[in-house]
Amino acid sequence: MMDDLRPVDFGPLDPWKDPERYERMVQSVLRRASAELERRALRGEGPLAFLAGWMRPTLTAAAVVCAVSLGVMTWSRPGAEAAVPQRNVVDELGLGAPVSLLALEEQPPTSSDLLLAVEDPR
Repeated sequence: MMDDLRPVDFGPLDPWKDPERYERMVQSVLRRASAELERRALRGEGPLAFLAGWMRPTLTAAAVVCAVSLGVMTWSRPGAEAAVPQRNVVDELGLGAPVSLLALEEQPPTSSDLLLAVEDPR
């Protein structure tokens, strides 16, 4: 019930309440980890071998995604790309002609270019 609001006792979780037990637990974890590392080293496994084990399923999944994507792109609207004129980001933003020309150039604008763009937005 909500009427019984007592503070939660986290005392059993305190590692320093029983230092010997805590140290035994740490040593046990370290022994098991060391044994696992030795077992993997004897079998010639390392981190790279673990990652290499995932290469085949990852490449298979990527091939499936590519095949499905290509199928959807081909099947969705054949010939649609010929009907739609090519537009760029500047055209889509609806910027005026001076600003569009500045955006399409591959050099920084001069002060007169900026003045023209501000004076004639369309």
